[in-house]
Amino acid sequence: MAELSTIPGLKGRIAATERRLTRLAIARSFWPLLVFVALFLGLALVGAFEYLPTIPGSAVALGAMIAAALLFLRGLRRYAPPEPGEAARALDAQSDLRPISSIEDRPSR
Repeated sequence: MAELSTIPGLKGRIAATERRLTRLAIARSFWPLLVFVALFLGLALVGAFEYLPTIPGSAVALGAMIAAALLFLRGLRRYAPPEPGEAARALDAQSDLRPISSIEDRPSR
């Protein structure tokens, strides 16, 4: 049977799928932080904080920084990188014929 490393282009496709799975895991872990930062920046760009007095404005900024730090720590706890072989399984799942795992199959005796 053929080895996966000898098939041209397959190693690159598996690496690209692994990068996509890593980006997906990061997005799943840190989406609350990204939404919070986007909302805060949107409010700041609209000018919602310009009319606040100094002390409450500082309290809002401090609270936003603390919330962002907590959401960042939550994202770090939730992040789990893709397991080895998960990219090959994801590529295999795209076809009912399971092309990658069928290459690695060995006949029984």
